Amino acid sequence: MAEMMEMRARFLFLGLLPVLLNGCGGTPTPPPVCPLVSILPDARQIAQYRAGGTDLTDLLTAGRITDVNGACESGREGTNKITVRVVIEATRGPAGSNRAELPYFVAITDAGGNILDKQVYTARGEFESNATRTRLETEPAVLSLPVRQQYHVVVGFQLTEAELRLNRTRSRQ
Repeated sequence: MAEMMEMRARFLFLGLLPVLLNGCGGTPTPPPVCPLVSILPDARQIAQYRAGGTDLTDLLTAGRITDVNGACESGREGTNKITVRVVIEATRGPAGSNRAELPYFVAITDAGGNILDKQVYTARGEFESNATRTRLETEPAVLSLPVRQQYHVVVGFQLTEAELRLNRTRSRQ
């Protein structure tokens, strides 16, 4: 009987050994699968005009997304935490003030390009009194995505139909 108890204790110990060793470092957690982050070409630029105007003298503010900085890390169990910052070069137009407010979006698409989620933000900044350009770096947008799917993060300016048409016309020239 004592031999049987000793045998059970050994099996129990051997069965628990991988669990005990895993708690002491064991296998490292694999790095997160980070999504591709890109700028939507047709929404890379924005030109905001005074109401009813389309002439250069009516230009309030122009903006161009120059960079997107992204980072990702393992989040809570089964998720990745994605942080996205957008870098914008803003230009004050002849009709503009010393403030820039440019609407932009961060969208998540699946592997087929279907939009799963989209959030609209506003990049804000001020021009120095004698400057016509300024660099804006947005506050971080933090996303939590399930690990098991392939995602793509897309950023761009939130454009009106007229602004989108203008961008598409300019890109063809």
